[in-house]
Amino acid sequence: MRKLGSRGWLAAVVVVLVLVATCYQFRGSWSARLIDTVLRRQPGVTFVAHTVSSNDGFGVRTASFDVYVGTDATADQLSALGHTFATQIHDSWVYSGLGASFVVMRSAQSYSAQSGSTMYVSFEPSRPTPQAPWRDWLALSKGDYAYEITGSASPDNTSLTVALRSIKHSADPLSASEFAASVRRLTTDFPDSTVGWTVFDADTNKAPSIRSDRGLPSPAQLALWQALDQIAPIDGAFNLDRPDQNSFSLDALPPGPDVDRAVVAQLQFIKDSGLPAAYDVEDAQITVRPGGCSKGVQEPQPRTPADADLQARLRAQFEHCPG
Repeated sequence: MRKLGSRGWLAAVVVVLVLVATCYQFRGSWSARLIDTVLRRQPGVTFVAHTVSSNDGFGVRTASFDVYVGTDATADQLSALGHTFATQIHDSWVYSGLGASFVVMRSAQSYSAQSGSTMYVSFEPSRPTPQAPWRDWLALSKGDYAYEITGSASPDNTSLTVALRSIKHSADPLSASEFAASVRRLTTDFPDSTVGWTVFDADTNKAPSIRSDRGLPSPAQLALWQALDQIAPIDGAFNLDRPDQNSFSLDALPPGPDVDRAVVAQLQFIKDSGLPAAYDVEDAQITVRPGGCSKGVQEPQPRTPADADLQARLRAQFEHCPG
């Protein structure tokens, strides 16, 4: 019997690897088609497409599924759809160990000023994914709340993102009172929500923006943001479970004397409110905690000596560190 040389062994190994990769790729595609077929049969679903991603040509890395639902799909149907997909992934001999994602899209026929609604859901093999906020997402989609509504569920969190208007309105952002009125409507209509929320006017950094963890901002938090934004445009981030993690972010320092007019006035408002919060000036990396204390907190340092001097002055004026 003729022995294989080094080149022969190398060729044999390559052939085996190609066969293994082809086998894994076939199993991945076959399993994805089975899941696709199951999803198509679910009530409320109008169309399904899927993509299988390879791992640098060797086997399957993951799969994603695009699911389109009709405008008459109910919250119970969407919840059942999410449960069905999770079961299919967990029971799959391929994707139970790889994870997968699916995107649910709903058209905006019920509200002409809306672009549509999208829900992103991802599954990992080692961590559970909580139930997506289907009921609130669908209620937002059916109402005249916003231009674009996006939901997400992953092992890390669940959230809803609401873009009130399209980017064509970026040149004329909503006033603080107009934006606050939209957020107050959401807090009234979704009082029991426990997911993270992001609400902004238009797709621009200059538009009003609010983020909150585990539900929408409280009336006091929203009123404080509105008062601050009327002084100078500012972003707010709130945590209902951990108020000490509330923050307000100013993009940049106003020019010259406006520092005292805007920054000092906003800091005084926060201190007088009694609500714990960190105040950040992003481009200068300045952080002040009015009524609180920044001593011992690990955070980025001011960018320039002048910024460091300003931070020291503002902390001395507005912070209170015991001892």
